[in-house]
Amino acid sequence: MQKRRTWSKHCRRALVGLAVLAWLLIAGEAEADPVKLVQPFQMRFTRWDTQVIAFLSGNPTYAAVEVFYLDRRGQPPLIRATLTRLDGFQIDQINDPAIVADLQTTGRIAVYREIDFQQALLPGDRVRVVAQFVSHLGEDIVLDVTTISPPSPAQAGLINPGNHSSTTSLPVLWPDASTLGNDESTVLIDCVPQPLVPGPVPGSVLAIYSDGFNLGVIRRDTRYLELIEGPEQLHVGASWTFADPIGGIRGYEVISLHGGRVIIRSTTGQEEIIVARRRTGNPDLLEMESVRVTGLPATSNIHPPPPAGLTLDLTPPGHFSLSLDEHGDLVTGTAAVSYDRQRVSWTLRPTQPSWAIPRVVNATGWFDRRGDVLYETTIGEPQPADPCPWVD
Repeated sequence: MQKRRTWSKHCRRALVGLAVLAWLLIAGEAEADPVKLVQPFQMRFTRWDTQVIAFLSGNPTYAAVEVFYLDRRGQPPLIRATLTRLDGFQIDQINDPAIVADLQTTGRIAVYREIDFQQALLPGDRVRVVAQFVSHLGEDIVLDVTTISPPSPAQAGLINPGNHSSTTSLPVLWPDASTLGNDESTVLIDCVPQPLVPGPVPGSVLAIYSDGFNLGVIRRDTRYLELIEGPEQLHVGASWTFADPIGGIRGYEVISLHGGRVIIRSTTGQEEIIVARRRTGNPDLLEMESVRVTGLPATSNIHPPPPAGLTLDLTPPGHFSLSLDEHGDLVTGTAAVSYDRQRVSWTLRPTQPSWAIPRVVNATGWFDRRGDVLYETTIGEPQPADPCPWVD
Protein backbone atom coordinates (compact mmCIF):
# COMPACT_ATOMS: atom_id res chain seq x y z
CA MET A 1 0.00 0.00 0.00
CA GLN A 2 2.85 2.37 0.88
CA LYS A 3 4.58 1.65 -2.40
CA ARG A 4 1.44 2.54 -4.28
CA ARG A 5 1.16 5.89 -2.49
CA THR A 6 4.88 6.61 -3.18
CA TRP A 7 4.45 5.70 -6.87
CA SER A 8 1.42 7.97 -7.10
CA LYS A 9 3.37 10.84 -5.57
CA HIS A 10 6.17 10.37 -8.11
CA CYS A 11 3.56 10.20 -10.85
CA ARG A 12 2.09 13.49 -9.73
CA ARG A 13 5.55 15.05 -9.65
CA ALA A 14 6.25 13.73 -13.14
CA LEU A 15 2.98 15.12 -14.45
CA VAL A 16 3.70 18.50 -12.87
CA GLY A 17 7.20 18.40 -14.36
CA LEU A 18 5.79 17.61 -17.79
CA ALA A 19 3.29 20.43 -17.46
CA VAL A 20 6.03 22.89 -16.52
CA LEU A 21 8.18 21.65 -19.41
CA ALA A 22 5.27 22.04 -21.80
CA TRP A 23 4.63 25.57 -20.51
CA LEU A 24 8.31 26.46 -20.97
CA LEU A 25 8.25 25.09 -24.50
CA ILE A 26 5.11 27.06 -25.32
CA ALA A 27 6.58 30.19 -23.76
CA GLY A 28 9.79 29.60 -25.65
CA GLU A 29 7.86 29.38 -28.89
CA ALA A 30 5.93 32.53 -28.04
CA GLU A 31 9.19 34.36 -27.40
CA ALA A 32 11.03 32.93 -30.40
CA ASP A 33 13.10 35.55 -32.19
CA PRO A 34 11.54 36.84 -35.43
CA VAL A 35 13.27 36.54 -38.78
CA LYS A 36 15.29 39.75 -39.06
CA LEU A 37 14.82 42.05 -42.03
CA VAL A 38 17.65 44.60 -42.26
CA GLN A 39 17.56 46.95 -45.27
CA PRO A 40 19.71 50.01 -44.38
CA PHE A 41 19.65 51.83 -47.74
CA GLN A 42 17.33 54.85 -47.93
CA MET A 43 16.42 54.80 -51.64
CA ARG A 44 13.97 56.96 -53.57
CA PHE A 45 12.93 57.11 -57.21
CA THR A 46 10.71 59.64 -59.00
CA ARG A 47 9.68 59.96 -62.65
CA TRP A 48 9.23 63.68 -63.11
CA ASP A 49 7.38 65.00 -66.16
CA THR A 50 9.52 68.12 -66.35
CA GLN A 51 12.79 69.40 -64.89
CA VAL A 52 14.30 72.86 -65.37
CA ILE A 53 17.57 74.17 -63.93
CA ALA A 54 19.38 77.51 -64.22
CA PHE A 55 22.90 78.27 -62.97
CA LEU A 56 23.58 81.55 -61.19
CA SER A 57 26.62 83.83 -61.39
CA GLY A 58 27.73 86.04 -58.53
CA ASN A 59 24.87 85.29 -56.16
CA PRO A 60 26.21 85.28 -52.56
CA THR A 61 24.09 82.28 -51.53
CA TYR A 62 22.95 80.11 -54.43
CA ALA A 63 24.65 78.34 -57.32
CA ALA A 64 21.50 77.02 -59.03
CA VAL A 65 17.69 77.08 -59.03
CA GLU A 66 15.90 73.90 -60.11
CA VAL A 67 12.22 73.01 -60.45
CA PHE A 68 10.58 69.60 -60.94
CA TYR A 69 6.96 68.99 -61.98
CA LEU A 70 4.85 65.80 -61.85
CA ASP A 71 1.21 65.47 -62.94
CA ARG A 72 -0.53 63.12 -60.48
CA ARG A 73 -3.82 61.61 -61.52
CA GLY A 74 -6.61 62.46 -59.11
CA GLN A 75 -4.32 64.70 -57.04
CA PRO A 76 -2.79 68.17 -57.38
CA PRO A 77 0.50 68.13 -59.29
CA LEU A 78 3.66 67.55 -57.27
CA ILE A 79 6.14 70.42 -57.61
CA ARG A 80 9.58 70.64 -56.03
CA ALA A 81 11.87 73.68 -56.18
CA THR A 82 15.46 72.93 -55.17
CA LEU A 83 17.97 75.63 -54.26
CA THR A 84 21.63 74.62 -54.45
CA ARG A 85 23.91 76.68 -52.23
CA LEU A 86 27.45 77.61 -53.20
CA ASP A 87 28.77 74.78 -51.00
CA GLY A 88 26.67 72.23 -52.93
CA PHE A 89 24.12 71.74 -50.12
CA GLN A 90 20.51 71.61 -51.33
CA ILE A 91 17.24 72.85 -49.84
CA ASP A 92 13.82 71.70 -51.10
CA GLN A 93 10.60 73.68 -51.29
CA ILE A 94 7.75 71.23 -51.95
CA ASN A 95 3.99 71.62 -52.31
CA ASP A 96 3.13 68.30 -50.59
CA PRO A 97 3.42 68.30 -46.77
CA ALA A 98 3.58 64.49 -46.55
CA ILE A 99 6.65 64.37 -48.80
CA VAL A 100 8.21 67.23 -46.84
CA ALA A 101 7.74 65.26 -43.62
CA ASP A 102 9.27 62.14 -45.18
CA LEU A 103 12.32 64.06 -46.41
CA GLN A 104 12.81 65.70 -43.04
CA THR A 105 13.24 62.26 -41.46
CA THR A 106 16.34 61.79 -43.63
CA GLY A 107 17.99 64.99 -42.40
CA ARG A 108 17.44 66.83 -45.68
CA ILE A 109 16.20 70.42 -45.36
CA ALA A 110 12.71 70.58 -46.85
CA VAL A 111 9.86 73.05 -46.32
CA TYR A 112 6.26 73.16 -47.45
CA ARG A 113 5.51 75.89 -50.01
CA GLU A 114 2.84 76.64 -52.57
CA ILE A 115 4.54 76.79 -55.99
CA ASP A 116 3.09 78.36 -59.12
CA PHE A 117 4.15 76.49 -62.26
CA GLN A 118 3.21 77.54 -65.80
CA GLN A 119 4.33 75.80 -68.99
CA ALA A 120 3.60 76.90 -72.56
CA LEU A 121 4.38 75.47 -75.99
CA LEU A 122 5.83 78.10 -78.34
CA PRO A 123 6.24 78.17 -82.14
CA GLY A 124 8.79 75.66 -83.35
CA ASP A 125 7.87 73.32 -80.47
CA ARG A 126 9.97 75.37 -78.11
CA VAL A 127 8.92 75.46 -74.45
CA ARG A 128 8.65 78.19 -71.86
CA VAL A 129 8.44 77.44 -68.13
CA VAL A 130 7.77 80.03 -65.41
CA ALA A 131 7.86 78.88 -61.76
CA GLN A 132 7.40 81.12 -58.74
CA PHE A 133 7.81 80.25 -55.04
CA VAL A 134 8.95 81.59 -51.68
CA SER A 135 12.25 80.15 -50.46
CA HIS A 136 12.95 78.69 -47.00
CA LEU A 137 14.43 82.12 -46.17
CA GLY A 138 11.35 84.01 -47.35
CA GLU A 139 12.82 85.16 -50.68
CA ASP A 140 10.47 85.55 -53.65
CA ILE A 141 12.05 83.51 -56.47
CA VAL A 142 11.01 83.33 -60.12
CA LEU A 143 12.56 80.89 -62.61
CA ASP A 144 11.77 81.78 -66.24
CA VAL A 145 13.32 79.55 -68.92
CA THR A 146 12.60 79.49 -72.66
CA THR A 147 14.22 76.75 -74.74
CA ILE A 148 16.11 77.21 -78.00
CA SER A 149 14.63 74.04 -79.54
CA PRO A 150 12.34 71.07 -78.76
CA PRO A 151 13.73 68.59 -76.22
CA SER A 152 15.61 65.71 -77.86
CA PRO A 153 16.83 62.27 -76.69
CA ALA A 154 20.13 63.11 -78.40
CA GLN A 155 20.81 65.62 -75.62
CA ALA A 156 19.79 63.25 -72.81
CA GLY A 157 21.64 60.61 -70.82
CA LEU A 158 23.33 60.17 -67.44
CA ILE A 159 23.90 63.54 -65.73
CA ASN A 160 26.99 64.54 -63.77
CA PRO A 161 25.62 66.29 -60.64
CA GLY A 162 28.91 68.03 -59.85
CA ASN A 163 29.28 68.65 -56.13
CA HIS A 164 25.54 69.04 -55.50
CA SER A 165 24.65 67.27 -52.21
CA SER A 166 28.00 65.50 -52.29
CA THR A 167 27.78 64.42 -48.63
CA THR A 168 24.05 63.72 -48.51
CA SER A 169 23.24 61.63 -51.59
CA LEU A 170 24.44 59.34 -54.36
CA PRO A 171 22.14 60.39 -57.23
CA VAL A 172 21.42 58.72 -60.56
CA LEU A 173 19.82 61.23 -62.95
CA TRP A 174 18.58 60.38 -66.44
CA PRO A 175 16.39 62.67 -68.60
CA ASP A 176 14.54 61.11 -71.51
CA ALA A 177 14.88 64.25 -73.66
CA SER A 178 16.59 67.60 -73.05
CA THR A 179 17.29 70.97 -74.62
CA LEU A 180 18.95 74.25 -73.67
CA GLY A 181 17.60 77.55 -72.38
CA ASN A 182 18.02 80.65 -74.55
CA ASP A 183 19.53 84.03 -73.64
CA GLU A 184 16.14 85.34 -72.50
CA SER A 185 16.03 82.84 -69.66
CA THR A 186 16.32 84.46 -66.24
CA VAL A 187 16.05 84.05 -62.48
CA LEU A 188 14.63 86.77 -60.22
CA ILE A 189 15.26 86.86 -56.48
CA ASP A 190 13.17 89.49 -54.69
CA CYS A 191 12.59 91.09 -58.11
CA VAL A 192 16.34 91.40 -58.80
CA PRO A 193 17.53 89.67 -62.02
CA GLN A 194 20.36 87.20 -61.38
CA PRO A 195 23.08 86.79 -64.02
CA LEU A 196 23.21 83.25 -65.38
CA VAL A 197 26.40 81.34 -66.07
CA PRO A 198 27.33 77.88 -67.40
CA GLY A 199 27.15 75.32 -64.61
CA PRO A 200 30.17 73.82 -62.83
CA VAL A 201 30.15 70.60 -64.87
CA PRO A 202 32.11 70.76 -68.16
CA GLY A 203 29.70 71.31 -71.05
CA SER A 204 27.04 72.94 -68.88
CA VAL A 205 25.03 75.84 -70.24
CA LEU A 206 23.00 78.67 -68.71
CA ALA A 207 19.84 76.60 -68.31
CA ILE A 208 18.55 73.13 -69.18
CA TYR A 209 15.01 71.90 -69.79
CA SER A 210 14.18 68.17 -69.68
CA ASP A 211 11.13 66.03 -70.45
CA GLY A 212 10.78 62.74 -68.58
CA PHE A 213 13.37 63.30 -65.86
CA ASN A 214 14.17 60.10 -63.90
CA LEU A 215 15.71 60.71 -60.50
CA GLY A 216 17.01 57.88 -58.33
CA VAL A 217 19.00 58.43 -55.16
CA ILE A 218 20.54 56.78 -52.12
CA ARG A 219 20.31 59.32 -49.30
CA ARG A 220 22.12 59.96 -46.04
CA ASP A 221 19.85 58.70 -43.30
CA THR A 222 19.46 57.98 -39.61
CA ARG A 223 16.31 56.27 -38.36
CA TYR A 224 15.12 53.96 -35.61
CA LEU A 225 12.35 51.43 -36.27
CA GLU A 226 10.61 49.43 -33.56
CA LEU A 227 9.37 46.03 -34.65
CA ILE A 228 5.67 45.76 -33.83
CA GLU A 229 5.17 42.40 -35.51
CA GLY A 230 7.49 40.03 -37.34
CA PRO A 231 7.35 36.43 -38.62
CA GLU A 232 9.02 33.53 -36.84
CA GLN A 233 8.82 31.48 -40.05
CA LEU A 234 9.00 32.60 -43.68
CA HIS A 235 6.03 31.90 -45.93
CA VAL A 236 4.11 33.80 -48.58
CA GLY A 237 2.15 36.45 -46.72
CA ALA A 238 4.54 36.63 -43.75
CA SER A 239 4.95 40.27 -42.78
CA TRP A 240 6.88 42.80 -40.73
CA THR A 241 5.39 45.96 -39.21
CA PHE A 242 7.69 48.67 -37.87
CA ALA A 243 6.90 51.96 -36.12
CA ASP A 244 9.13 55.03 -36.25
CA PRO A 245 9.48 57.57 -33.41
CA ILE A 246 7.09 60.07 -35.02
CA GLY A 247 4.25 57.58 -35.34
CA GLY A 248 4.79 56.42 -38.91
CA ILE A 249 4.27 52.79 -39.88
CA ARG A 250 6.50 50.83 -42.26
CA GLY A 251 5.35 47.46 -43.50
CA TYR A 252 6.85 44.61 -45.57
CA GLU A 253 5.41 41.34 -46.83
CA VAL A 254 6.84 38.15 -48.35
CA ILE A 255 5.37 37.81 -51.84
CA SER A 256 7.42 34.89 -53.17
CA LEU A 257 9.70 32.05 -52.05
CA HIS A 258 11.91 30.22 -54.56
CA GLY A 259 14.29 27.81 -52.92
CA GLY A 260 16.48 29.91 -50.67
CA ARG A 261 15.45 33.19 -52.30
CA VAL A 262 12.89 35.43 -50.60
CA ILE A 263 11.13 38.29 -52.40
CA ILE A 264 9.71 40.98 -50.12
CA ARG A 265 7.61 44.01 -50.99
CA SER A 266 6.88 47.11 -48.92
CA THR A 267 3.22 47.64 -48.05
CA THR A 268 3.54 51.29 -47.00
CA GLY A 269 5.21 54.38 -48.46
CA GLN A 270 6.98 54.07 -51.79
CA GLU A 271 7.02 50.61 -53.35
CA GLU A 272 10.24 48.79 -52.53
CA ILE A 273 11.10 45.27 -53.65
CA ILE A 274 13.82 43.34 -51.82
CA VAL A 275 15.40 40.09 -52.97
CA ALA A 276 17.16 38.28 -50.12
CA ARG A 277 18.38 34.91 -48.90
CA ARG A 278 18.64 33.32 -45.47
CA ARG A 279 22.15 33.88 -44.20
CA THR A 280 24.28 30.74 -43.94
CA GLY A 281 24.91 29.99 -40.28
CA ASN A 282 22.25 32.47 -39.18
CA PRO A 283 18.95 31.55 -40.85
CA ASP A 284 17.06 34.15 -38.79
CA LEU A 285 18.84 36.96 -40.67
CA LEU A 286 18.03 37.76 -44.29
CA GLU A 287 20.96 38.67 -46.55
CA MET A 288 20.06 41.14 -49.32
CA GLU A 289 20.82 40.53 -52.98
CA SER A 290 19.04 43.55 -54.46
CA VAL A 291 16.69 46.43 -53.68
CA ARG A 292 14.43 48.11 -56.25
CA VAL A 293 12.21 51.16 -55.82
CA THR A 294 9.64 51.77 -58.54
CA GLY A 295 8.49 55.30 -57.72
CA LEU A 296 4.89 54.15 -57.21
CA PRO A 297 2.99 54.13 -53.92
CA ALA A 298 3.04 50.71 -52.27
CA THR A 299 -0.77 50.93 -52.12
CA SER A 300 -1.23 51.54 -55.86
CA ASN A 301 -1.67 47.81 -56.66
CA ILE A 302 0.43 48.41 -59.79
CA HIS A 303 3.69 46.47 -59.68
CA PRO A 304 5.86 47.14 -62.73
CA PRO A 305 8.17 44.21 -63.49
CA PRO A 306 11.96 44.54 -63.41
CA PRO A 307 13.91 46.54 -64.37
CA ALA A 308 11.45 49.44 -63.88
CA GLY A 309 12.74 51.89 -61.30
CA LEU A 310 16.02 52.35 -59.44
CA THR A 311 17.81 49.06 -58.70
CA LEU A 312 20.71 48.47 -56.34
CA ASP A 313 22.22 45.11 -57.34
CA LEU A 314 24.45 43.44 -54.74
CA THR A 315 24.45 39.97 -56.33
CA PRO A 316 28.01 39.80 -57.78
CA PRO A 317 30.34 39.07 -54.84
CA GLY A 318 32.35 42.15 -53.95
CA HIS A 319 30.57 44.45 -56.40
CA PHE A 320 27.47 46.63 -56.74
CA SER A 321 25.65 48.49 -59.49
CA LEU A 322 22.91 51.10 -59.75
CA SER A 323 20.54 51.05 -62.71
CA LEU A 324 17.58 53.09 -63.91
CA ASP A 325 15.02 51.09 -65.88
CA GLU A 326 16.76 49.45 -68.81
CA HIS A 327 19.83 51.66 -68.38
CA GLY A 328 22.01 49.20 -66.53
CA ASP A 329 25.23 49.68 -64.55
CA LEU A 330 25.10 53.49 -64.57
CA VAL A 331 27.09 53.58 -61.33
CA THR A 332 29.32 50.62 -60.44
CA GLY A 333 31.95 49.82 -57.87
CA THR A 334 33.05 47.51 -55.09
CA ALA A 335 30.87 46.32 -52.23
CA ALA A 336 31.92 44.98 -48.85
CA VAL A 337 29.55 43.60 -46.22
CA SER A 338 30.21 42.48 -42.68
CA TYR A 339 27.96 40.71 -40.19
CA ASP A 340 28.19 40.21 -36.47
CA ARG A 341 25.76 39.39 -33.67
CA GLN A 342 23.93 42.72 -33.79
CA ARG A 343 25.05 44.50 -36.95
CA VAL A 344 25.06 44.41 -40.73
CA SER A 345 27.33 46.93 -42.46
CA TRP A 346 27.66 47.68 -46.16
CA THR A 347 30.31 49.86 -47.83
CA LEU A 348 29.74 50.77 -51.48
CA ARG A 349 32.74 52.37 -53.20
CA PRO A 350 31.90 53.71 -56.67
CA THR A 351 34.62 53.31 -59.29
CA GLN A 352 32.71 54.71 -62.28
CA PRO A 353 31.68 57.24 -63.41
CA SER A 354 34.47 59.40 -61.99
CA TRP A 355 32.13 61.97 -60.39
CA ALA A 356 30.65 59.22 -58.18
CA ILE A 357 33.99 58.09 -56.70
CA PRO A 358 33.93 60.45 -53.66
CA ARG A 359 30.35 59.46 -52.79
CA VAL A 360 31.19 56.33 -50.81
CA VAL A 361 28.08 54.87 -49.17
CA ASN A 362 28.38 53.42 -45.66
CA ALA A 363 25.09 51.84 -44.54
CA THR A 364 24.73 50.06 -41.22
CA GLY A 365 21.81 48.42 -39.45
CA TRP A 366 22.10 47.63 -35.75
CA PHE A 367 19.43 45.23 -34.49
CA ASP A 368 18.45 43.49 -31.28
CA ARG A 369 17.05 39.98 -30.92
CA ARG A 370 13.50 41.35 -30.98
CA GLY A 371 14.02 42.84 -34.46
CA ASP A 372 14.15 46.56 -33.57
CA VAL A 373 16.58 48.30 -35.94
CA LEU A 374 18.69 51.45 -35.90
CA TYR A 375 19.85 52.51 -39.38
CA GLU A 376 22.62 54.95 -40.22
CA THR A 377 23.78 55.79 -43.74
CA THR A 378 26.53 58.25 -44.59
CA ILE A 379 27.66 59.49 -48.01
CA GLY A 380 31.29 60.35 -48.63
CA GLU A 381 32.12 60.05 -44.94
CA PRO A 382 33.81 57.47 -42.68
CA GLN A 383 31.98 54.38 -41.48
CA PRO A 384 29.71 55.31 -38.53
CA ALA A 385 30.90 54.16 -35.11
CA ASP A 386 28.95 51.45 -33.33
CA PRO A 387 26.57 53.28 -30.96
CA CYS A 388 25.80 50.10 -28.95
CA PRO A 389 22.09 50.93 -29.00
CA TRP A 390 20.92 47.83 -27.13
CA VAL A 391 22.01 45.58 -24.33
CA ASP A 392 19.91 42.42 -24.20
